[in-house]
Amino acid sequence: MPFSKGMYVRYWDGRTVAYGKVEEVREDSCLIRVGGTTRTREVRLADISIHPAAVASGRLMGSWALLKLAMTDRFLYHATASDLIASIATAGQLTPRSRVDWRAQEEGSWGGAEVDKGRTPSPEVDMAAYFREVSATDARTGSPPTRMGDVGEFLYATSRIEVAVNYVMAVHKAGKSPVVFRFKNLGKPWYADPKSTAVMTMNPVPLAIAEAKFVPLKLLAAANSDPDAEDAIEKWLADSGGWRSCASGTWAEAIDMEILNDKFGL
Repeated sequence: MPFSKGMYVRYWDGRTVAYGKVEEVREDSCLIRVGGTTRTREVRLADISIHPAAVASGRLMGSWALLKLAMTDRFLYHATASDLIASIATAGQLTPRSRVDWRAQEEGSWGGAEVDKGRTPSPEVDMAAYFREVSATDARTGSPPTRMGDVGEFLYATSRIEVAVNYVMAVHKAGKSPVVFRFKNLGKPWYADPKSTAVMTMNPVPLAIAEAKFVPLKLLAAANSDPDAEDAIEKWLADSGGWRSCASGTWAEAIDMEILNDKFGL
């Protein structure tokens, strides 16, 4: 999808990330009106991405948006480490990591954060690095894509249980206890991840519509030694039993207790 006149964009101006509106599309660049001013500047295509508000709302995105229907019969699955349960419960939603205000989290909900409280939180998106990376990709391919934003700005999920199992195993191999959330789409736009079979959104998913389930250690251990045993994890996630509604205020404690009982055989 090419940039077009009137589209709101985010761009790298050589020093920082800036925002503006496309005034003119040229062969290898766009003339952009700098946000909040009447000034314009020419920016090469490799340094432009779609404004995050447009991505979040699905406006101007055309066929990129996948799941726009109010509700579907298919669940979307999101796997994460149990270390993050406290933070997720505090937030009341599944949130793209770049949008989590880690410093505002309560004491005790920091177990899954990548840095200590009080330091600059690592989930912040480094747009300078992002633009450098995509510019290098553009140089190799010769045909710059229209970018929607840094990967860290999105929440990822999948409608395919076998793909969810891949995420589960990645969490397990990192030494964490995997917890899977499932939910049905509420009409927010989702997009295909061009690098994988996942879908992604910039919108948080409220826990009120989600259910959670952990994967027992015996299934993980078996799949770790025998990839064919991953079928058992697929069946575990496909089973309608055992899912805990996250609309309940006690879901996080219940999941934690199940994990402890499973780990120590209580």
